[in-house]
Amino acid sequence: MAESTNPTEQKIQECGNGLGVRITAPVAKAARMSKGVPVSVEVVKEGVLVRVIGKP
Repeated sequence: MAESTNPTEQKIQECGNGLGVRITAPVAKAARMSKGVPVSVEVVKEGVLVRVIGKP
């Protein structure tokens, strides 16, 4: 399991025709995320869940 990180507060930003949130380097490292890694995005009771689903 990845190491835990402290919650960070971010703002939703415009990204093309959609919206985006910046993932900080410590969070990306802990979640094993990097450019090109496929993720699933789903709406859950608490908000939005982003989950790594493969390798680039």
